[in-house]
Amino acid sequence: MPLEDSPLVGFMQSKGVIVRIQFLLLGLMLALASYGIVLPNAFAAPPIFVANGSPPETPDYTYHEILACLARANAFKMPSAAFKTANEECAAKTQGLTLQDYFAMFDGCVQVLGNADKLKADCDSAIDKKLKPLFVVGGSSFSALELTVNELTTLKYGCTQLSDVKDKLRCQNGLEKLRKILQTPLPEPRPIDPPISSQEYIGIVKENPHWINSPKGDSLWLMDPMGRVVHGKDGSPISTPIN
Repeated sequence: MPLEDSPLVGFMQSKGVIVRIQFLLLGLMLALASYGIVLPNAFAAPPIFVANGSPPETPDYTYHEILACLARANAFKMPSAAFKTANEECAAKTQGLTLQDYFAMFDGCVQVLGNADKLKADCDSAIDKKLKPLFVVGGSSFSALELTVNELTTLKYGCTQLSDVKDKLRCQNGLEKLRKILQTPLPEPRPIDPPISSQEYIGIVKENPHWINSPKGDSLWLMDPMGRVVHGKDGSPISTPIN
């Protein structure tokens, strides 16, 4: 399931809202440049505002993988359409779990919640208690992940219940990644070379904005194309109120 279609992440679809946000984003990007915002560290400590209600973000390991892949492809110098393709290709190559993997497995679990209580318990344990802590900045390491056979079996069953072909395939791919992660430690991440400048990062965010609902539902937060909330210098998310 595309990120914008996930039940966990609500994007504003109204044409009028999108137009208003596009103009707002231009001002925000200019402000970001003037305040000297730098590229976020893939292994940075959690921003001070982060709480349990924060939206899922790309895990540290996977985010670093995607950035390294994009750097090797010089993708941050590409036009928007070419960058989008490169970003999708880099995300597809990751050994770590992506946001799309998580959302697909989450959606699969939603399909089994009306079944036996045992399936619901296994889904809740796998998704909420064990996988969700990975999807925060500075979150749990993949190496600490443990899932029971019943939890894996329930996730697999959930994947089979998805009706959309792309969603089902993404869910199955995510599950296959999970099995590999549980069996074999992930390798050391490759260096980000050539380095990505703050100006290149800001430019890509400006050209490829994603807006998600804030945890309180009173504003929209800006997310970069690699699946991380964009922050100002004070650590707060770049946001706009919902009228």
